[in-house]
Parts: sequence; C-alpha cells; structure tokens
Amino acid sequence: MDELKLDEAISKVIVDGTLKGYLQYLEERKSKKESMSVSGAYA
Repeated sequence: MDELKLDEAISKVIVDGTLKGYLQYLEERKSKKESMSVSGAYA
C-alpha cells in the first residue's frame, strides 16, 4: 500500500477545520448544559 503524503497547507486546513469544529461542539455542549436539565432518573 502506498503512503499518502499531503501538502503542508492542506494538512493545516484539515487540522484547523477539525479544531474549529471541536471547539464549536464544546461550546454547544456548554450551552445545552446550562439551558437544559435532565432528571436524575433519566440520566
């Protein structure tokens, strides 16, 4: 199997996009935690 090599700029875009998405996910989780409550019996 051949090894895949990506250009440094493409690699940076992939990492930056992944990081941005993860940070948005964390912000959404924080927002939902503050605005929603789940009963202990359900959780």
